[in-house]
Amino acid sequence: MKLLHLMNLNMFSLEIRVERNHSEINMKSLVQMDSNQSNIDGIYIGKVIVGLKTNEGGATTGKKRVNHYVNLPDNRSPITNSRNYLSYVDVLGTSDSVPDITLKEPMDGGETYFSVVRVKVDTNNDKLADVYINGLPAKKYFIGEGGYVSVISDFDSYHYLDLPLELGDNEVKITAHSTLNDNVSEKTVVFKRKAMPKPAFEIGTPRQNELFKVFNEGAKPVTIDGIIDVSIPVNKVLVDGVEVTLRKDGNFLYTSEYRVGDHQIVVEAINDAGSTQKVVNFSVAFGSPTLKLDSPNEAELNTMSEKILIHGSVDDKNAQLTINGTPISVDSQVGDFELEYYLNQGENMIQIVATNKFGESKKLLVVNRVVADESHLEVRIDDPAQKEWQLKTTSDVISQLNRYRTSFMDPLPHGIQVNFTYKKLLGSPADTIVFDYHVYVNAIDTSRYVYNTRSNRFA
Repeated sequence: MKLLHLMNLNMFSLEIRVERNHSEINMKSLVQMDSNQSNIDGIYIGKVIVGLKTNEGGATTGKKRVNHYVNLPDNRSPITNSRNYLSYVDVLGTSDSVPDITLKEPMDGGETYFSVVRVKVDTNNDKLADVYINGLPAKKYFIGEGGYVSVISDFDSYHYLDLPLELGDNEVKITAHSTLNDNVSEKTVVFKRKAMPKPAFEIGTPRQNELFKVFNEGAKPVTIDGIIDVSIPVNKVLVDGVEVTLRKDGNFLYTSEYRVGDHQIVVEAINDAGSTQKVVNFSVAFGSPTLKLDSPNEAELNTMSEKILIHGSVDDKNAQLTINGTPISVDSQVGDFELEYYLNQGENMIQIVATNKFGESKKLLVVNRVVADESHLEVRIDDPAQKEWQLKTTSDVISQLNRYRTSFMDPLPHGIQVNFTYKKLLGSPADTIVFDYHVYVNAIDTSRYVYNTRSNRFA
């Protein structure tokens, strides 16, 4: 019988532990709570000790959540629903099983520049099989130091060994010895180690000859970031001689402050084959503010609404901002600004200007507000209506009629459906398109609803 422990049982008293049967996984859990907890029966006990043992016939693979309930001594308030996760493994499906070897990493026949690779092997039908790689015992990922089951949030039950490789092809023999019998399975794979090249990497920012603006005396924080080719071993990465942290995905970051002027940084990656260097030049200079507009978008530049929302940001948070000459406040923390701007009928010219002591930036918005001057059609709920519409246009539009589309300046209200169908051309030469439009209304609050079809445009 195998006994798998989540923590050391030296602190574990058989007299005060609780044993519970979990028939759905064919295992028993042995539980002893920590100094602030009691077991399910309310008996105060010591350090948390959790273990697992299989019933006869083995167990299934996976993990189980077990609820513990806290009952503090000295009349303190109880705490409930403290949880512990019990990871468990299959001992063996049947007593005569032969371990099934599956290579997880690296790929059989794969190539690498690394002198040491981690070989991962799974034995799905016998998780506790003893696995050997080139005669060396592999470790069980799910078993911690001292032979206790690790508490792993994303349970994985592979065996592993860090295996040195010679240059060229390396033949690797994997054997798995069964848990409950003398059966042994074997698998031979090949890993190829290639001669290591120098490191390879790309710098994301700053771009070559990039200009960074400042608006006050002092230094500008500049972040240098890049990514290493993780298929090639790298010992360290330096930015201007300072070693930076290299993440597992190969990304690195370094931030420093630079005063007004021209600057040059050197990024160097080093491995056993040598080093690779890249030089980036950039400048820091005083400059005028930069405007960015998030709203209105292009589709909102033609509208029937009486107002639009102007929203944007400016990189100099202390800049003076005006919209058509009216001062607008800028958020001193993030540089955002916002204004509801009321529109006149027809074309509206909206000038946005951001100014500081080094200059100004401008953006011009041209917003067209369409106000319908006639009602084409009135439609009652659940009473579809149809009407002809003659649209006078140009010969150029007529020539592209096969590509016409319909778009609405403003979204149709909920419960209204409008469809257009091309009917014919009029005029000699043709200068008028005739459409039929069909309107259906349902699920709105009033018994009548007027919708202005002039809010449609054709292209």
